[in-house]
Amino acid sequence: MYDLICDDSILLSIAQSCFWVGMLVSLLVGGFISDRFGRRIVWYCGGVLVLLGTWIMIFPKSFVVFIVCRVFVGIGSGFRNCTSFPMLTEFTAGKYRSWLGIGSFIFWAVGISILPLIGYLIPAWRMFLLVTAIAAIPVLFYWWLIPESPRWLLLNGKEEEAKIVLAKISRMNKRPLPDDLGLQKPVIPETRASFRQMFSSWETAKKILICWDLWFANALVYYGVSYGSVDLGGNRYLNFFSVCVVEIPSNFAFIWSAHRFGRKKSVITAMIIALVASVIAAAIPTNQSSASVGGRVTVAIIAKFSISFSFFGAYLWCVELFPTVIRSTALSTSSAMARIGSFSASYIIWLIRIHAALPYSIMGAICLQAAVLGLFLPETKGTPTLETMDDMKKDKGVALLVNGDGKADS
Repeated sequence: MYDLICDDSILLSIAQSCFWVGMLVSLLVGGFISDRFGRRIVWYCGGVLVLLGTWIMIFPKSFVVFIVCRVFVGIGSGFRNCTSFPMLTEFTAGKYRSWLGIGSFIFWAVGISILPLIGYLIPAWRMFLLVTAIAAIPVLFYWWLIPESPRWLLLNGKEEEAKIVLAKISRMNKRPLPDDLGLQKPVIPETRASFRQMFSSWETAKKILICWDLWFANALVYYGVSYGSVDLGGNRYLNFFSVCVVEIPSNFAFIWSAHRFGRKKSVITAMIIALVASVIAAAIPTNQSSASVGGRVTVAIIAKFSISFSFFGAYLWCVELFPTVIRSTALSTSSAMARIGSFSASYIIWLIRIHAALPYSIMGAICLQAAVLGLFLPETKGTPTLETMDDMKKDKGVALLVNGDGKADS
């Protein structure tokens, strides 16, 4: 890439850092913008930025243009990350939220599992980007396919627009709307979303701080295992594929566990398993014998299965802990903490050059403290969707969506 060798090789790290910086900035502001002006516009603009940035990045020979495009791709990725999951869960009734919300990550798992195959078959980076950019073209048409979140519309005094969206959903699902739709609870536009609202009380502040820590820990271990997979020995493409494809069964496992045991037990148990796997990985000899390589790969797969399981849970748990009025802000700032974790992961893995046990020992310790702090968060299984800050204080939600009987559901 751009003949970046010897003294110029540091520019490769700068290019990746620019992506994370762009993403971090957009996550810090994207959730606030989304809570203030709507999910749909932020989500769509994010998708367009990623698509355009990737396409422009393919052709120029200027490294400066490449860097600028990386920043815009990072900004777009951040906008999408902080809005896509809240939108999906806000369109979904409580009892289906884990199925559809977490089930959407199956597409992520399939996508990253295909990447090593594309990389193996198409080693030229420009052609690699071209293939992936072509797959993203449908994003341009999503504006006309996906409406605004009806929950956000109601919370911002746009009840008529919300009714139009719900009527379209009802027609597509062939389900009647309840007669008292929108009258389940008076919707009064409250103070506009702000960062301060997340710290308006000790209880709210405690929840967001623990969420930040959970996301940081999950991302650090998630990316640490992913980055470290290429240094396990054996075929690096196959190793990377193995730790990616395992996310698919992990996804289904979490959906079942979230329904059976709840979010809290599922997430904390998975983090403890990831902790144990990290400790075992640190203890495996570093030689290149088939037994040692096989052991490291096996433990890495177990760790990735567990931390993916936990990461899925962190998404669902976070959106259910906070009301609609600050949900995107809470999710985006949590995701920003995750970006710090993912950025840190590359440096944690670098420590393998000092001692092979260091990276997994550190990841295990971070898993442990996050699991302990997670014990202080409440369970959200079976709870209605919170809409306002008052709902959060009273632990009450709003019945809004329509279930199969034509009755309102949470």
